[in-house]
Amino acid sequence: ANNPTWPATAASRIRIKITNDSYCRLFYNHSTGSINLVPLTADDASAITTASHAEIYDHSQTSATVEQDPLYQSYLSQSKDDSNQIIVDSFHPDDVIGANLSLEYNLHNPNTFHGMQSYASAQINIYCYPKNNRKKQREPNHKSYIVDSKCCEDFSDVRALIQSIRTLSGLQNNNTNNNNALPQRFLVILNPYSGGNGPKSKSGATFVYETMVKPMLEQAGVEHDKLATNHGGHAKERMELRKSTSDDNDNNGEERGDCTDSELKDISEYDAIIAMGGDGILFEIFQGIHARSTDEAQILS
Repeated sequence: ANNPTWPATAASRIRIKITNDSYCRLFYNHSTGSINLVPLTADDASAITTASHAEIYDHSQTSATVEQDPLYQSYLSQSKDDSNQIIVDSFHPDDVIGANLSLEYNLHNPNTFHGMQSYASAQINIYCYPKNNRKKQREPNHKSYIVDSKCCEDFSDVRALIQSIRTLSGLQNNNTNNNNALPQRFLVILNPYSGGNGPKSKSGATFVYETMVKPMLEQAGVEHDKLATNHGGHAKERMELRKSTSDDNDNNGEERGDCTDSELKDISEYDAIIAMGGDGILFEIFQGIHARSTDEAQILS
């Protein structure tokens, strides 16, 4: 049987558009653990062409009605015999760092569907970094699948599918803080002169942050603040900074000027710290955390 976290009912109703008259569906391969894009069979394609939305895709259907749906039955049959599937595309959940649904609305399209505005574009985005065995490193190989909006009245099926992909990828709790369900937030501390040739160097920390780290954090749905150090010991000072009270903020507002969250927030408000630079910046961070821990231990004693 398929993985219990895979929403077979929802997946059976979602059509991925390949060309104007060619569609696929997403299947979970229980043997390999991969998620495969498989063409619709000729019978399924014919059924989709001739059937009405209400008969096949109405979310008010009872479970018994859904189970009798020929498309659903065909989907289950293909799932059980996945060794014979024709695979158009594939990805493994272990390589996924993020997944989302992007929608573009077309409010001026006269071809409305069940009274709802038409969608100009509905796309499933999967952010994958599979391992390149030859180079022994991970490289981006992202997936973007265009959803046929006529099969999704409110996109609840698509969202269920994306949530399943996130769950299979171990991402269900990665973008929230376990204590208060707020989004995770990281602090990135970088030395702009690391890597040589200054902040504009294409081998420096700033370039790596802009081209690799920042996009990956956004793809993973992780919020972050960035602090670029501007003098020796800056990272250590940042680690030692304590959380300010509202009175402190009022009294020091003029002095702090245009300081950002990356300069003012107590580090206890972050779920992780990313250090970008040489050994020096990492040493400063550890120094600041150690000094902070020592001071707090003395106060508590």
